[in-house]
Amino acid sequence: MKHNGIEVATVLALALVELGACKGHGSSGTDANGSGASGVAPGGAAGAMVTDRGGRTGASEARAGASAQGAASSGGAASSGASPGGAAPGGAPAGGGRAGDAAGGPSVCVRDIDCSDRDVCNGAEICDDGVCRTGEPPEVDDGIPCTRDRCDEALNAIVHEPDDARCAGAEALVCDDLGRVVRGVGYCSAVSGCLGNYEVADDCTDPAVYPVTEQCAADTPAIEREAATCVRGEDGEDAACEYQIEVTTDCTDPAPTDACTGSAADGDLTHLTTPICIEQDGRPSCSQESQICETTTGPSCTDGELTVYLPTCDADAGCGEAPTTAPCPAPAASCAGLTSHSFTPHCASTTACGSAVEATETCVATAAPRCDVRDVTGVTTPVLVETEPSCDAEAGCTTVAVETLCTPEQTTLCSSDGLYVMAAVGACDPVAGCSTVPGEVEVEACTAATGASSASCDESSQPASLTGLHTECALDAETGEAACVETTEPLTCPSSCVLFGEPTEARCE
Repeated sequence: MKHNGIEVATVLALALVELGACKGHGSSGTDANGSGASGVAPGGAAGAMVTDRGGRTGASEARAGASAQGAASSGGAASSGASPGGAAPGGAPAGGGRAGDAAGGPSVCVRDIDCSDRDVCNGAEICDDGVCRTGEPPEVDDGIPCTRDRCDEALNAIVHEPDDARCAGAEALVCDDLGRVVRGVGYCSAVSGCLGNYEVADDCTDPAVYPVTEQCAADTPAIEREAATCVRGEDGEDAACEYQIEVTTDCTDPAPTDACTGSAADGDLTHLTTPICIEQDGRPSCSQESQICETTTGPSCTDGELTVYLPTCDADAGCGEAPTTAPCPAPAASCAGLTSHSFTPHCASTTACGSAVEATETCVATAAPRCDVRDVTGVTTPVLVETEPSCDAEAGCTTVAVETLCTPEQTTLCSSDGLYVMAAVGACDPVAGCSTVPGEVEVEACTAATGASSASCDESSQPASLTGLHTECALDAETGEAACVETTEPLTCPSSCVLFGEPTEARCE
């Protein structure tokens, strides 16, 4: 809010003082304004008046009355006729000054208030072992650059007087409540500094300009944050963004306890101790110093038993080791090709278990090949079943059945008499194995006349043969498939050779 006049930030109120009267005598007291028949009573003071910027007036008054119960520490009696400002022997000055004797010697006191001269500007006096000491002048700087700070002796108060001129002209760079550096162009507030219109000169909170980083502190196990903040200028200097470092996480608060993690079986038994700060992938985190627990004692073998030392971990005691003793285990059988070995366990040395070969067996096939059939997509197909020797580490020597489907290598073959093209089929023989033979399905008969046939029957040999140009079944040299072809090569008839038709044709039957 903008005002004209003086804004008082701090007014130190005057304390009410009650001073005792001389021992054994009564004295007349003063009224609230410090007047009376006997003069001004010790501790009486006029009220301090302060005017704020709105023209309002406030007052603080210190009032004190005479008392017949107190006595000065020197033992002197107070005079009832002390004039204002005069000091009674052994008592405090009547006008409110420090306690002391008439000759100006050291002031004597019981409490700090006995030493007060009610002057705010010279500090608060203290009572030190019964002697009054001078106070330290009060701090008047309120940290607001646009206020004029002083201790006003007339008002007996610290005054912070706003000066709007210090905020005018868009000259001064100050910090706003958002942590930015701004140019104040408004008025001065004794509480917030320059207010009103402003322009941002530098944004200390912008991470693109002032990135915030976290890292491990250099000399203590802690995570610290480094970020820019607006720092107010001193002695009229401009505010500016400056990097400040603060500890965000203390790895020792709370202090982690020693602990054990992992296991000996997995080989990662670890003892955790002192807290530390570590950085992984550029990110700091609290951790603990660690020690992998390992053994230093090797194994030993005695009377067929192997003793092995395993690492141990105790949160308080740290890493250690403990022995574990057990008979040497029986090693499993093994195979070397088709040779099976079995072993007997024993201590091979003083530090390890070993084994000795107990038996050796060479694996051989124990069954002869045989033929079987399988249904392959609805077609009954012969199968050759053979056995092969095998070696298994646990079972020893065994056999494995190997099946081979006897499928035809070509689709057609010639009949045994050479007169027909037949569909080929697979065949199985336990000794000869799989083969391809003519089936029972006739594909084509090679006995039909060609019209150009000049075949004739040769009865001179038995059975008779077909000579001249005729048709018979033959295998193609490249594909191996059967087909009816014309040839002049003699064909031995399976039964007989016959003549038929007009003109006469010859063919085998």
